[in-house]
Amino acid sequence: MYGNKVERPAHQVTLNSFYISKYPITQKQWHQITGSSFIQHRDNINAEFENNGEGDNYPMYYINWEEAQIFICLYPV
Repeated sequence: MYGNKVERPAHQVTLNSFYISKYPITQKQWHQITGSSFIQHRDNINAEFENNGEGDNYPMYYINWEEAQIFICLYPV
């Protein structure tokens, strides 16, 4: 079974509306808005986690929901 205990059991979710970016947020965009880097986020979780790509044009990863919410609030529309 996939997912953490807090993510189970699988269940249906209905959304009224939502926004989604056409492209992933890049590490460059993330750094410009938040001042933090992919390496900082990875190391904050576990410095031994894989590096699946690092650089301006790579997508940002190893962020949690709360960090994404902060980014959304700071990102100029």
